[in-house]
Amino acid sequence: ATMAGHDPLQQALLAPGQNELQRTLDRWLREQLRRKAPAELRPAVADALARIPDLMEGTPMLADTMGRLFRQAIQKGRKEGRNEAYTALLTQLIEQRFDALPDWARARIQSVGHEERERWLRKALSASSLEAIFEPGDPSH
Repeated sequence: ATMAGHDPLQQALLAPGQNELQRTLDRWLREQLRRKAPAELRPAVADALARIPDLMEGTPMLADTMGRLFRQAIQKGRKEGRNEAYTALLTQLIEQRFDALPDWARARIQSVGHEERERWLRKALSASSLEAIFEPGDPSH
């Protein structure tokens, strides 16, 4: 009969007399997780690994933690990707209508948030000049 909650491989690894194999596998898994984690996740991965004394026993906890960390990284990546896309679209539209983008305009576009870039993108479609795109909105609208 197998131990509740353990698959045959895990049961074999946790059997008495397998301590050296368990330690070797534990070290190898930790090293792989540290090396393969994206750079921005490495500190969080190292912190999570430090809190799990035995990866063979802590597999569900490790899976939950890694899943959460990777979901956070993906959300962050999507947000950054959206910002880059709006920046590129706004830049291309301005250059199409008003020629090369001056450094001051490029700096303004880089310095604001997504909502402001979206507003400028709408204004860039009909603005009569480059400067008009970046003017504060009319409060009566």
